[in-house]
Amino acid sequence: MVDFNGQVVIVTGAGRGMGRAIARELGRRGARVVVNDYGGNVVGDGGTPVDAAGQVVEEIAREGGEAVASNDAVGDAAAAERIVAAAVDRWGRVDGLINNAGITWRDRACDISREAMERVMATNFWGPFHLLQAVWPHMQRQQHGRIVNVMSSSILGLGRRVSYTASKAALFGLTGEAAVEGAEHNILVNNLFPSGYSRMVEGTEEPYHSWMRENFQPERMAPAVAWLVSRELDVTGMTFQAGGGRFSRVAMTNNDGIFSPTLSLEDIAARFGEVIAMDQREVLTRATDLMARSTLWIPWPDQDVPIVV
Repeated sequence: MVDFNGQVVIVTGAGRGMGRAIARELGRRGARVVVNDYGGNVVGDGGTPVDAAGQVVEEIAREGGEAVASNDAVGDAAAAERIVAAAVDRWGRVDGLINNAGITWRDRACDISREAMERVMATNFWGPFHLLQAVWPHMQRQQHGRIVNVMSSSILGLGRRVSYTASKAALFGLTGEAAVEGAEHNILVNNLFPSGYSRMVEGTEEPYHSWMRENFQPERMAPAVAWLVSRELDVTGMTFQAGGGRFSRVAMTNNDGIFSPTLSLEDIAARFGEVIAMDQREVLTRATDLMARSTLWIPWPDQDVPIVV
């Protein structure tokens, strides 16, 4: 049985939807949970009179767990320090961070306002960045930590969501870099593409809305997120997809493409089908993998010297 006894996990955006389901899953399994939520709406407008975080803390307590509420809005360094302090001051440590809080905005690259872009970036990227920095010294001192950045498949292109997509793409890069830096300290950092019914889905059209509500309940993806902050996890720098009872890995790959010492534009035009074909491919786990693949055709002078890009 996978349990979290003795572990402390911060979950942002945990007052509703997927964050709430994740916090409760962890609480039932023995984790002490910081339930963070300021009560705002999906576009980041102010908090509500309802203490969403406090309600989830009460739910966890009724289920036999232990939790504390944090009502800070993620987005700046001071808020991040307060959120982490809620864990450390209460329980003396922090083992896991789940950057789940996020907002969205309906916009286009050609006409989005600077204000809208900065608002979405503050919650979706700067919030996770500042929280990662705030938990890092504690995890490094413990030589143990697990961080999950809740991403979005929108980074592949969604339409009319440029601020949301750009903020999640920035978070994708942060995960990769933090995974490399954290490996030697047993701080494992991974991405998750979630598929769960939430307030962001409520404004979508039918039949997508009903299909998501009936098949992608938040509780069906929560176990996957819990696994990514468990002691048993032993991978880092990866991206996963979870939802509707399915859990899978998503990866960036590189094909063999074409090679010629005298590669010309005419060569590319004649063989472009080979450039885009994916029948021969390998998974890339870090930036250096891509350059290392070049040594299949271009010999590296000293194999003992790592390739740095």
